[in-house]
Amino acid sequence: MQRLIPAAALALSLFSRPSASQTSEGFLETSDRVRLFYEKSGSEASTLILPGHLFLYPAFRALDERFTVIAYDMRNRGRSDFVQDGSLLTLEHDVQDLEAVRRHFGVERFSTVGYSYLGKMVVLYALRHPERVERIVQIGPVPLALGTEYPERLRNDDRDQVLDVNGREKLRRLREENFHLEQPEKYCEEEWLVTRVLLVGDPANVREARRRGLLHAQRVADELRPPPLPPFRIDVPLRPDGF
Repeated sequence: MQRLIPAAALALSLFSRPSASQTSEGFLETSDRVRLFYEKSGSEASTLILPGHLFLYPAFRALDERFTVIAYDMRNRGRSDFVQDGSLLTLEHDVQDLEAVRRHFGVERFSTVGYSYLGKMVVLYALRHPERVERIVQIGPVPLALGTEYPERLRNDDRDQVLDVNGREKLRRLREENFHLEQPEKYCEEEWLVTRVLLVGDPANVREARRRGLLHAQRVADELRPPPLPPFRIDVPLRPDGF
């Protein structure tokens, strides 16, 4: 596993820091009429726009004490619109969507984060709109070309040492059972719980990152759990025939 080390631990280090700022959420529409779900918190002068709301916002929301944080789900992901036409699911459309988000909120300049393939997307955006970008933070970005070899000082080849043995075995078993094909959403959630520690630059921080991640997952589960229904009774008179 090859990955860039700088800034890699930032998202996981924020899991246990709750935000006190009020949030707003909604949808904005792109030029080709795809609705993108967004969530916004904070009201600071500096702005952080996050593609990848689904997996980045829970951690980065803690930065809304210093930034206005705007996170959105890319098209065909999270709570944004499903897009059936594959020709509309390209890096070019992702770049256009990021610009649509910026225009919707009237942001002049902003910082952004590129995680995984989004690392390439935000760089493409910056090349097209250099006057709009203040800073880019990369977390495990894809290389510009497949098979790129990074210098040893910029990577940790520690996959076997870092990943939880039981977690790896569980993922292997799920794939053998075709769980990743039958229930891809749930499999992705399981894989994320196991592999996200690879984004931590210092292996010594893995245990703490895993602990914070579990605490965050429990908080989210508690928030989503519906309140218990009050006891109730319905008296329905029987018909003469007993039914």
